Amino acid sequence: MDMNLSARCALVLFLLAFVHLKIVSATDKPGVCPRRRWGIGICAELCSNDSDCPNDEKCCHNGCGHVCIAPYTGKPGVCPRRRWGIGICAELCSNDSDCPNDEKCCYNGCGHVCIAPYTDKPGVCPRRRWSIGICADLCSNDSDCPNDEKCCHNGCGHVCIAPYTGKPGVCPRRRWGIGICAELCSNDSDCPNDEKCCYNGCGHVCIAPYTDKPGVCPRRRWGAGICAELCSNDSDCPNDEKCCHNGCGHDCFAPTQ
Repeated sequence: MDMNLSARCALVLFLLAFVHLKIVSATDKPGVCPRRRWGIGICAELCSNDSDCPNDEKCCHNGCGHVCIAPYTGKPGVCPRRRWGIGICAELCSNDSDCPNDEKCCYNGCGHVCIAPYTDKPGVCPRRRWSIGICADLCSNDSDCPNDEKCCHNGCGHVCIAPYTGKPGVCPRRRWGIGICAELCSNDSDCPNDEKCCYNGCGHVCIAPYTDKPGVCPRRRWGAGICAELCSNDSDCPNDEKCCHNGCGHDCFAPTQ
């Protein structure tokens, strides 16, 4: 009889402990406690688990007691792709909070070390022409590509390609009125020959770039002209006139031969 009672008591205690563990684990909030910096915090038990803390704060050890602290969140950016070979086999960090400045805690093939995060290289991928490229992912982001090349979609996979750079010249100034309200291009690579993708007042279309007219501006005489910007470049001026500085602003003048 005593054996049955002991077994029942043990079973009840086991069930209570199991329920307690389930409740405690259910109260754990997402995230991890930030790594403690130098020094010891207040020696008091101000919480026992995450459920004692407001909002998303967690119950963390401060070096002497437990207090509610906002959880650590990773730094922005992603770890660069590992190159060939294996790095140092040591755990020099456990999360981004262990790393200085904007560095992140990244896996190096054997351990974890602090590394500057991957950032997109400047420029944009060139627009794909007709046809589909190789169906393989030879890169996953710009850090996988040499020099200034970017990781671009080729119609089926991703490959490293030199970034698109705009064509020389500038878009001509818009005349009165609004052009067609359609996006007929997104950048200069969509345009034939030397044309550029320019804003027409409502959408973007391909237009021949502005070029300086031949000739030079006449030398200014004594005194200053009207203090107004009546033009910004030669395309704002009629016929062969050029946009010239008049001593105070800019106006259209016939060029000197």
